Amino acid sequence: MPDPPPSQPLFRPFWLMKVLATTMKDGGHLTPKVYVPKAVWYQSGLKIASINTKMASCLAISEALTRLQKIDMKDTDMVLRELDTFCVQIVQIQNSLAKALYFIPESKEEKSEKKEKRFGSAIKKMSVAVSKGMGRVKGRDKLDDASSYTTTLYELFENSQFLGEWLQEEMLDQPASPVTLKLRRASEFFWVVICAFVTRDLSSSLERFLKKGSEQLDRTYR
Repeated sequence: MPDPPPSQPLFRPFWLMKVLATTMKDGGHLTPKVYVPKAVWYQSGLKIASINTKMASCLAISEALTRLQKIDMKDTDMVLRELDTFCVQIVQIQNSLAKALYFIPESKEEKSEKKEKRFGSAIKKMSVAVSKGMGRVKGRDKLDDASSYTTTLYELFENSQFLGEWLQEEMLDQPASPVTLKLRRASEFFWVVICAFVTRDLSSSLERFLKKGSEQLDRTYR
């Protein structure tokens, strides 16, 4: 059974991503009344909206998180620069996904033109690379094998946990510092963008899984 969700909304996306990662790895309860088998995440024939854009975005975020984890936390200037770059990146990703997914709000934040162009180019290259490597994605976002998508999400969820821990430390020590504000922005992004589309994909996948199971029972016992 998962731990109850945190009382502070800022920490809920990291809690949810941790719970979702557990269901991907071993199966588990999403809530006390909802159990998600591991097989739900690995069904064949799933239809996932805008799968290429989602995967390219998740891969880009994971790469950015890897860079963040390597910085010297004692170097405040470097920390702020890297967090600023990360925030520019997630704005780009949010706005890219907002064009494809109606439920994701567009970010109106001001962006550095130079950073925007640089990261926009990186996203474009990443999207091309992911598209070429996803031979199993066919037709209208139909997956012959969902393992690539699930693995990409799992790695992102695991890589992002340090942000929640970092945010918790900053909230205790410096709740209004520039670092804290940027981490709060990251938390918001994970909630309104990443968790938003993943929970919708899970809902449709779970519905399909239950429907197929019901049909199998009907064929077996009728």
